[in-house]
Amino acid sequence: RVDVVYVHLKGPDEPAHDGNVEGKVRAIEDIDKYFVGPLLNKVDLNEVAILVTSDHATPPSVKAHTDDPVPIALVAPGVKPDPVKVFTERECLSKGALGFLRHGYELLPKVIKAVFSGEPIVRG
Repeated sequence: RVDVVYVHLKGPDEPAHDGNVEGKVRAIEDIDKYFVGPLLNKVDLNEVAILVTSDHATPPSVKAHTDDPVPIALVAPGVKPDPVKVFTERECLSKGALGFLRHGYELLPKVIKAVFSGEPIVRG
């Protein structure tokens, strides 16, 4: 049996639609400070898989949703870290083990394979 928890946090999307870069950054920092940080401090990362991503990009310069790539971070037992040090679109795209995923439905099979088989996630 596997428990799954899905959390959707909309905070950064609203200021991005207003073109408010500082507000979007502040919303992301607040999510890290008040949700992700406390979560990581409370769970046993040897027992839990955590995936952090976005459902779409909303650049403040565009003030609308785009099909730009979004960063993805996965921590799970047996999944080796890739060389990404900064959680940004560019860093994840250039150095992330997942590489570029053209379609969102490509993500879950790769994550399931890595988490449950212990096989590494590889680019491509």
